[in-house]
Amino acid sequence: MSGLILVIMRRSVAAVLWIAILGSASALAFEPFQINVKDNKTQPRSQDIDHLLPLEQLFTPPPEFDYLAQYWAQVSTEMYRYVVVFRNDANGRFYVCEGDVPRHKVQAGQCQCKHKAEISPNTAQLIYDFWLNMLLQTRYSRQLLPHMPPATLYIFSTCIAGGGWLHAYTLFPGVSPNLPPYWLAQAGEDLYAFVTKSPRDENDLAEKIKTNRDRFYEYMNAHPCL
Repeated sequence: MSGLILVIMRRSVAAVLWIAILGSASALAFEPFQINVKDNKTQPRSQDIDHLLPLEQLFTPPPEFDYLAQYWAQVSTEMYRYVVVFRNDANGRFYVCEGDVPRHKVQAGQCQCKHKAEISPNTAQLIYDFWLNMLLQTRYSRQLLPHMPPATLYIFSTCIAGGGWLHAYTLFPGVSPNLPPYWLAQAGEDLYAFVTKSPRDENDLAEKIKTNRDRFYEYMNAHPCL
């Protein structure tokens, strides 16, 4: 009798597991996106886009040189904040530089710095990790971000040795403050504040970058990209 009960219990557990697997598969099933060709409507708009969007040709091509992170917050062509983090190959040290956007897309050297500050390799690594992993999640979306003038266009870039440059953007107001693209924009603002203000506190900068980076990592663990 006990053997029969054990067999029934095993079959019940197997059935529950199978139902759970089928339910998960159903939840993850591909749902085609469709816009009715007769309506000629645009994509729906949503602030809940949790990744960066590819930088299209309609935007000014961002500069490309040997940087770890590039941050370009553009309100207009005249009003913007531009910051890069790079390694000086001559001395092996790392710097945050704020200045004018280089005029050419491909630039042999760094930007002309108005403000410049040296940072430790550990802080540079934190920044690069955040930029790189956010940019690697860049993809097209089924929705468009809301455009609420005067919105700031936030452009992010990084360079992978042997792989080239990655560029992406978000908008605010537009994207939700509760999502990773906004956190990266906050990190960019932290970089700008650090390099342009005095006194500078690198430990405070590193802590802010780490907090937003770890928040992004936790989000991705809870919302894995399929």
